[in-house]
Amino acid sequence: PVPEIVFNADGDGKRKVVQVQALQACFSRLEEMDPENGNIDGLLYSSQWSEKATPDGDSVKRVRLLPRFNTINYALGITGKAPHPVTLQKKDEKDTSLALLLRLPAPGKVYYPKPFWWAVFESGWYDYNQSLIDYKKALVNKQLSIKYHIEFSDEYFTRIFDVEKITDPKKRQERVDKEYDDIAKTLQGKDNAGGTLYSYFKYNSSGNMLSMVKITVLNNPNKDGEYIEEIENSINLINYFMRVHGSLISSLGSNKTINGTEARELFNMNQALMAPLRRLLLRVFYVIKALNGWPADMEFIIPNQELTRTDENTGAKKTTSQKEVD
Repeated sequence: PVPEIVFNADGDGKRKVVQVQALQACFSRLEEMDPENGNIDGLLYSSQWSEKATPDGDSVKRVRLLPRFNTINYALGITGKAPHPVTLQKKDEKDTSLALLLRLPAPGKVYYPKPFWWAVFESGWYDYNQSLIDYKKALVNKQLSIKYHIEFSDEYFTRIFDVEKITDPKKRQERVDKEYDDIAKTLQGKDNAGGTLYSYFKYNSSGNMLSMVKITVLNNPNKDGEYIEEIENSINLINYFMRVHGSLISSLGSNKTINGTEARELFNMNQALMAPLRRLLLRVFYVIKALNGWPADMEFIIPNQELTRTDENTGAKKTTSQKEVD
């Protein structure tokens, strides 16, 4: 989101910042750059950008945009608190708010630079990972899954019919269906684990026993772990694009455990890598500090969470990096 610095209604250089609110980036568009100074002077905010290329005039809110360089001097000049750095004249106090873009510059992307993590989409790895997930989902939902193969002797049901004296063809078929259901219920379901299945057998003329029912457990040709390694590699690479070590969020796969010291150091390294983004987020507060005339020694920080060892018995503690303050 784009932070919007909102003023009170006082004039004559007495205006103060009373609120900071977020303008959603999806509803924000930048005005055309001024060819003379290279600045983009305004941000257009409307909820209709997704519906039409040119929203209705009443639905568009224009917010004056602070430049990336010499930001505080421009803010003071725009609000009439100091001479404008370009015209050396005080500006009218018509603006009720100012906007400040918080973004990392990208080569050749003047208006809308892409964040570093967008590489996961342009590289195709996101689509590749999604295709693997879709394949696994289709495999689970649509594959023919047969666990047991049950073979009956040609005399099995004949003997049942004789014992139970069933002669009507319709009732014989009903008895066959019932036998199928009974066997299926015995073999399936957690409630039937350890259940008992009864069947007939007989001996042939050679004295060998012949089973009247044979149940074979089938192996699934589609292994449960199929493509797991590929999915694991793609997700770990996505974590790399996001600048997050996979072990910090429990990487997929076996044998991926790390010890506490390694996890703690990875966490500290991740916080160090976030320092440029943190300083970027804090820019808006330094602009407000200048506009409101707050004390010069007032500083803004985002404290680190420093993980401690278990023998210290503290869990975690907050620390302040001097480099971050500077």
